[in-house]
Parts: sequence; C-alpha cells; structure tokens
Amino acid sequence: MIAIGTPFINLLNKDELNLTQYCVLYCYAYDKVYLLEEYFKKNKEDIKHVKSLIERNYLDISDGTKLTNITPTHKCISYIKDLVDSYADIKAENILSDDDDMFDLIDDLYKD
Repeated sequence: MIAIGTPFINLLNKDELNLTQYCVLYCYAYDKVYLLEEYFKKNKEDIKHVKSLIERNYLDISDGTKLTNITPTHKCISYIKDLVDSYADIKAENILSDDDDMFDLIDDLYKD
C-alpha cells in the first residue's frame, strides 16, 4: 500500500475519493475482497461507498448484491496499481529514505 501523507491525501481530494473508497478499490484491485467482507460485518454503514464506486465506474456489478459479485473495472485497476506500483518503484530505488523523504520525490508523480 502507498504511504499515507499530504500528497496522497491531496490526490484523494482531487479525485473526490475518501480513505474508505481507496481501501475498497485497493481490495478489489489486489483480490482481497475477503477483507472487505470482514470489515463490512462491523461497519455496515460504510457499504454505501461501494455503491458510489459502482456509480463512478470504478467497480462493476454483474449479478446480485454480494461483494464477490463485484469486479474491478480497468479504471479501478489502473488507478490503484499505478499509484502502488509507482510508489514501490520509487521506494525500491531509494531504500535508505524514510517515507517523509519520499514526499518530494512522489509529489510530481501525483501531480501527473
């Protein structure tokens, strides 16, 4: 998962996503729906974020209302994997840097 800091929060704000929605997208992009099922057992009200992501074409529902019937769209996979993979690539090239030092390096990436 990507480091959570000011550039990341600014990106979510720009894309009109909240942290729950980001986590939902992440779980679908990386096939971790079982984590969402566990989370939504105790946080039933947050399921509304899944509907919003379907309406915004990040997720697609094929049949029924189960979380497992929902699939990530190209928009979801691209959004999440571009962020996570590019952060991982930058971090791998700068292994001695801590996450605070990474903000300057990834700030331009987020702007793109």
